[in-house]
Amino acid sequence: VVKPIHDTKPNLDIIQGLAKRLGLSDYFDYTIEQWVDAEFKELPIPMAADHMKKHGVWAASGQPSYGKTLNPDHRFVTKTGKIELYSERLKEAGYDALPVYAPPVQPP
Repeated sequence: VVKPIHDTKPNLDIIQGLAKRLGLSDYFDYTIEQWVDAEFKELPIPMAADHMKKHGVWAASGQPSYGKTLNPDHRFVTKTGKIELYSERLKEAGYDALPVYAPPVQPP
């Protein structure tokens, strides 16, 4: 566990503080340890929580996750197979073919 820098708070403290102000503190009545344990129960490997507490890191498999692609032919799902900053498909559908900045709408 890394000690907070300056006046920062753990996420759970912020969540619980907001919940208290909203009258929802009964739904967030647990410690950081209980929260972490609940998150790790969702993992497919039951020893992950114990491993994380001991080592601070846990890898789901022995294989690195970087360098993999969902599309084995390394092409974008466009007509050209490349990234399209100007999109004919958007133009044909009645949208701007290039990304256009639109300022946020001001509320009434």
